[in-house]
Amino acid sequence: MVIENGTQPKKRVGFRAAVSTGLLLSFVAAAAIGVVMFFRPENSPEAWTFLSVDREGWGETHKVFVLILLGFTVLHLLFNLQTYRDYFRRKKP
Repeated sequence: MVIENGTQPKKRVGFRAAVSTGLLLSFVAAAAIGVVMFFRPENSPEAWTFLSVDREGWGETHKVFVLILLGFTVLHLLFNLQTYRDYFRRKKP
């Protein structure tokens, strides 16, 4: 569709695209927090903090982002269910 002045109208971001973006962002956040938690000192005698967040705070934040990631994963699978079905029906020997 072209408007009179020759420009095309702006496209709206669809719900499927928003779910895919949310899936990507929640994965990156969970992975980054996982890396921070992996390199934390386990048996340090003093309280461990990074960016003013203690060890328990990083753990809880990681859990929240993983739950968000799981939610977006389920939505992504539901939105693309027909595509997966078609793919696996064609792959039969």
